[in-house]
Amino acid sequence: MVRTFSSRAACQRGTRSPHAPLSLRQMVRLLNAHHDRTAAGFYGNERLPGRWFRARLFKGETLQVFNWTDWVVVPDGTSFRDHNGKPILTVCYPDKGSATAITSRL
Repeated sequence: MVRTFSSRAACQRGTRSPHAPLSLRQMVRLLNAHHDRTAAGFYGNERLPGRWFRARLFKGETLQVFNWTDWVVVPDGTSFRDHNGKPILTVCYPDKGSATAITSRL
């Protein structure tokens, strides 16, 4: 089920616009929730090719993903998609002065 943003939701405390930047912690939660829901992992683009199964925040400032062997640092600008090719999110680290663009929601 796709969640949509409505003006009513905008008035509720703790809700966010679908275009609001995500924190690194929210990116980790989104990627892990996707894998938990589909059990299919998520796939990186040419910056970080391969199939990944878990995400974590390392020292509060670096996103890492796991492929059942190693934890790997996610480069800035990496996009993740699901097993059908649907975009999940694109990572842009906040310290670069850029916001994180979310391209899909759970």
